[in-house]
Amino acid sequence: MVQSVKGEHLGDRVRRLRKSLNWTQDQLAAEAGVSKSFISEVENGASQPRGPVLVKIAAALQASIDYLMTGQEPTVQATKPVEIPSELAAFAKRRGVPYPHVELLLDFHNSVVGMRRDQPETRLPENEWEDLYDKVLPHIEKALTPRKD
Repeated sequence: MVQSVKGEHLGDRVRRLRKSLNWTQDQLAAEAGVSKSFISEVENGASQPRGPVLVKIAAALQASIDYLMTGQEPTVQATKPVEIPSELAAFAKRRGVPYPHVELLLDFHNSVVGMRRDQPETRLPENEWEDLYDKVLPHIEKALTPRKD
């Protein structure tokens, strides 16, 4: 991972990571499934990607959502295990979802919830976990697939 620079915004991090891959804006846009003009707007601070688009850009850049949003990787607390909501566990068991997928789905959900701190915390029912998983599955698979450089 390329080191973060103090005072950067999301667009700066996207640009720096893109350049570290020696990609053009066209290449990043193609990898993320968005337009070149959107990538340009993000890099210039005119647009802020949200939800599935943020996941696509993060996966393409091989970066975490936390890193793109804050410039810092999430801290890992060795004493606190990952808490998987019972609704997510039930859905994952019923569909046979592998643990790495569950982990990324939970990270994605927590990142989105973290960006919306102004709203009360709610638990997703099992069917909404399934809907979210189906929507982000291609990006989860891409994030877990080793790159051929």
